[in-house]
Amino acid sequence: RQLFERLKPLKLRWVCQMSTDVGKRPELIDLAAEAGCHENFLGIETISDESLKSVRKEFNQTQEYEALFSRLRRAGILSQASMVYGLDGDTKDSLRRTIDLLLSWDVNYVYVFILTPLPGTTLRAKLEQEGRILTNDWSLYDCIHPVIKFRGIDAADAIECVQETYDRFYSAKACTARAWRFRREYTRFFPRTNVFEELFFQRAFRKAVAQKKHPWTLGLEA
Repeated sequence: RQLFERLKPLKLRWVCQMSTDVGKRPELIDLAAEAGCHENFLGIETISDESLKSVRKEFNQTQEYEALFSRLRRAGILSQASMVYGLDGDTKDSLRRTIDLLLSWDVNYVYVFILTPLPGTTLRAKLEQEGRILTNDWSLYDCIHPVIKFRGIDAADAIECVQETYDRFYSAKACTARAWRFRREYTRFFPRTNVFEELFFQRAFRKAVAQKKHPWTLGLEA
């Protein structure tokens, strides 16, 4: 609270990472917005309670996500959500349900990562003990390539679900709808020029996905 109060007179605009726990403290959402927060990044990871337990993120309450994103929208904070595919509770059907939910929430950008046991993590130690590490080629440890044996889904299906998520979330129709929603609901919080910036990024992400590239490439050549 003290930080946000001190930031207010500076009239800065900033982006941050938030925990989903912030939904339990709605006054902090309002204070953050008043202090200049205009966008955030939330590690949703999964809609499966079993999968959350496997990575010790039980504090994420999946049934509260919709209300959380709606609350952030009302405060004027755009939401980005990151997902992890390949957790122990994931199946092809559960990941497709995830896509449906993502499209129904007030989320502007979605990023999907393949579960990757980075060196030095508890996850890696666990998967090594279970004999599920498929390769130590570190060039593949980019959270895009499968490097472990998944429990409820095979590697090909996991990759397919990642692409399906991007194809549906960044479809021309969905991108246009989000850009229009920005113009309709967020321009009272943002300078008018941000409407064109929002349209640019939605179209750029769509272009990248159409080319089977990661959205962060914006469809540009490397």
